[in-house]
Amino acid sequence: MHRYRCPAAQMNREAHAKFVEAISGFRKRYTVNGFNPADALQLVQYVDEWLANHIGRIDVQLKPCVEISRPWRQSFSRIGEVIILFANSRRRH
Repeated sequence: MHRYRCPAAQMNREAHAKFVEAISGFRKRYTVNGFNPADALQLVQYVDEWLANHIGRIDVQLKPCVEISRPWRQSFSRIGEVIILFANSRRRH
């Protein structure tokens, strides 16, 4: 996104770095302690919430920065719109 000079690019980069850090924490606990059902549930909940929040708050800011010039990108954009609608509907519940 940096190459598109998108104002939300830095926020996106930081959010992804925090996500990777959190997932690394789960991985370390798994490596040390083995499988723990509570950790597994917490991981699934974290990823679910992160995706819904990230797509609905940050990724939507990136869309205007990217010029869609190829048909496959248009399809990808439509998929992204469906994901955003899903994320927004999850926040309402």
